[in-house]
Amino acid sequence: MTAPTLNISFNLQWVAQESSERTWIARCDPLGLVLEESSLDKLYGLIPEAMEALFRDLIEADELQRFLLDRGWRRKDVPVVSRDTQDISVPWQLIAAGRHHDSELVTH
Repeated sequence: MTAPTLNISFNLQWVAQESSERTWIARCDPLGLVLEESSLDKLYGLIPEAMEALFRDLIEADELQRFLLDRGWRRKDVPVVSRDTQDISVPWQLIAAGRHHDSELVTH
């Protein structure tokens, strides 16, 4: 039997800017997340980890659907998940200071 997978078809955008302290700060408005790292490459690696942690916590608390609906997702775009969901597939983009990194990364 295949383990359940969470697939979110919404392409999440992360927007990053270099701060005055020479760190990079990225925000994802649809998720309400803000991350900071010392380099753009480190930030790029942190994004899937942060999304995985957020979604795992929401799934465990049985709050994912409410979280997404409260942030403007339409009901037809909100996935139905169970606590035994194993894989999380969320496409995302990082847009930073004139640079553009597309990602079809899957968080595990």
